[in-house]
Amino acid sequence: EEGAQIWKIDAAFTHFISDIQHIAPVPKRFHGPVNSCDTVSVIVGLKRNNPILIQIDTVHYSIINYTLPGHILYPGVVIRRIEESDHQLFVITESWGEGRLPRLNERLSTRVWQKVNQTYFDHLQEVSSSR
Repeated sequence: EEGAQIWKIDAAFTHFISDIQHIAPVPKRFHGPVNSCDTVSVIVGLKRNNPILIQIDTVHYSIINYTLPGHILYPGVVIRRIEESDHQLFVITESWGEGRLPRLNERLSTRVWQKVNQTYFDHLQEVSSSR
């Protein structure tokens, strides 16, 4: 997903982890900074209570979401990282899993992550506009 052009990657990552809405498909009412070892429930399809454990990797500008027992796609891992290329920022999302519903994951993942990424890039645009 392509994003803002004027952000340095360190600052962009700080904003990435400044709100759970930027890194996972959580209900709209949940906001706030992300910390390593946080556990939250994400929305997958119609199921709203899908627990994940979050790890932050500041060296690689990434977060790792581990699905926990009770998650519809457990066991699984999602890595989301900020990358810069030609003065453009991108959010790269990769996932692996051995859960019982791989087709659901494949069908929903692109749309879900595009929506989460759009929330993040809208935030960067908003912050840029207020400078």
